[in-house]
Amino acid sequence: MLKPFKLFAAAFCAFALLSSVVMADATLKPGDAAPALSVSKFVKGEPVKGFEKGKIYVVEFWATWCGPCRASIPHLTQMQKANPDVTFIGSNVGEDEAKVMPFVKEMGDKMDYRVAVDKDGQTNAAYMEAAGQNGIPTAFVIDKDSKIAWIGHPMKLEPVLKAVVAGTFDIQKAAAASAAEDKVIALLQQNDFDGAMKAIDEIIAKDPDQIDSQGLLQFEILLKGKKDTAAAAKKADEIAPRLEDGQALTEIAWMLATVDKPSPEVLAAAQKASELSLVKTPDSAECTDTLARVYALKGDFTKATELETKAISNCKDDAMKASLNKSLEAYKTKTLPAAE
Repeated sequence: MLKPFKLFAAAFCAFALLSSVVMADATLKPGDAAPALSVSKFVKGEPVKGFEKGKIYVVEFWATWCGPCRASIPHLTQMQKANPDVTFIGSNVGEDEAKVMPFVKEMGDKMDYRVAVDKDGQTNAAYMEAAGQNGIPTAFVIDKDSKIAWIGHPMKLEPVLKAVVAGTFDIQKAAAASAAEDKVIALLQQNDFDGAMKAIDEIIAKDPDQIDSQGLLQFEILLKGKKDTAAAAKKADEIAPRLEDGQALTEIAWMLATVDKPSPEVLAAAQKASELSLVKTPDSAECTDTLARVYALKGDFTKATELETKAISNCKDDAMKASLNKSLEAYKTKTLPAAE
């Protein structure tokens, strides 16, 4: 079973993206007026009765059973805190209040934005179905003119929202980029990994600002698609110094540290990503745990034990702490724990 924080990998995984292919009959696109919200009930936060001109909204579709959705929730919370003038709404897909409320209560401050139940599916139909989106989580950004500015995965939301808030976001450019990404996804569906890598290079050539987000996708294609760990490690070394997201750095490190028989080059890349993540998030239990595994793989169980002890002291999640304690006991006996 994945540790809760390890689910983040699925959120931007190239193969998870295959569940978000846009259907050809999409009628709702960037630039169109945002449909009205017709949710059954807001179960957290003040209800939003309508979109006000001059205000920005993020409407994200999710479900309690969806692993990538769970992984996106803390990230959305961070962005809500960083953008207090933006209204974030988590619109649940197809579940009733009795199912959603216990989940929201359990998440607590990790899900610190408005949450709505859309049991009758009207909002899902107006947004997800109309936009041809058949995979969750999916986020819609609504700009100050109450128009759809962007549609995509929440883990790609941060730079988009920054530009929308600044008033520099180019909807037409974003729409063209979305079409290019659909091409990449289609190639991945065909297991044409070389073609997908080339298509991503074309995206970056047209928009150099995407070098990091698209680089993450190339990293996972190399690692999970082509099974080329050496090339994946090289790609990780290339993109890691530019990444500001400590959690993304941790996930790069974790994926490298859990490959079968990692080479010294792979472990070096995992260590580099972990250490860069600790610079961004010095008290991260997730990152410290990942770095501990890297040292254990290198045979330094003393350092692994030291780091895992620190990870436990920084951990505030009981379920995660129990998992970390198992790893600590393994390191004390110079044993590599299973990659949960």
